[in-house]
Amino acid sequence: GSCDRCESDFGKVDHWLSVHGLSKYASVLRVQECDNLEVLMSLQDSDLKDMGMITVGARRKFMSAIEALKKESGVPNGAGPAGREPCTRGTALDAQALQ
Repeated sequence: GSCDRCESDFGKVDHWLSVHGLSKYASVLRVQECDNLEVLMSLQDSDLKDMGMITVGARRKFMSAIEALKKESGVPNGAGPAGREPCTRGTALDAQALQ
């Protein structure tokens, strides 16, 4: 069901935080409903400030980890891996551009 998926999605976020030494932000992300990797990849520096991440160093580490996640996921961010689209959204955008 969708509840199982939500838990597994946050499990991925939790794992990602752990790998990057950012586990202390897990509860903040859960409260702010940043409960899947797609939401994480959309976060901006200002979002991190809004969530209470005050220090520049903490935000830089977090943003650096997000950039690495985008590269691993093949999300277009400048030069991504050719031919890899994380979902159908890329093709929908391409279709819109052609219209």
